[in-house]
Amino acid sequence: MEMEKEFLSKIQKIYGKANREVIEKAFKFAEKKHKGQMRDSGEEFIVHPYNVAKILVGMQADVDSVVSGLLHDVLENTKTNDLEILNLFGETVHKLCVGASKVELIKKARRVNPEENENLRKMLLTLSGDARVAFVKLADRLHNMQTLESKEPSDSLTNQMALFLYTVFCQLSGNCPAIVLDSPEETAWLVGMIRLK
Repeated sequence: MEMEKEFLSKIQKIYGKANREVIEKAFKFAEKKHKGQMRDSGEEFIVHPYNVAKILVGMQADVDSVVSGLLHDVLENTKTNDLEILNLFGETVHKLCVGASKVELIKKARRVNPEENENLRKMLLTLSGDARVAFVKLADRLHNMQTLESKEPSDSLTNQMALFLYTVFCQLSGNCPAIVLDSPEETAWLVGMIRLK
């Protein structure tokens, strides 16, 4: 797969050979687990975690975050057991992936009571104990935002609001790295949303 070769070549230059092997293992694991799954755009599902990982690399995230970016949907969208993640990728990646899955549960709970932003932020940080969970989810939502044209309008609003929420978490944690956006429109939208908080 050309996408994989290009990505792993870049990874080796940035993170070194040993880390490239760990990231390649995660890529192949995610590709196998998501085999046969398609995105609303008609693309193979692996395109999404690949792009999430690319965003994390652009944010200069650590290796565990990049690996978690590749694996972030495996627990939610496949029959993968979280112990499999723990055994194959270690405690830190396991914690980040489980934390990212819990964010989805919290997000669903927030729809019931939208005034719970501060409690939600505290719950997120308590559940994961690691601000990198917010970065993985931010990269996830950013890629979803970049592919909104394949969504129904109501889904687009949901994704935009979720991106705003994770951006706020990132800002509040004080650990918000530079975010590389693909277009001036995305940048303007994100800046406008941050100013609204």
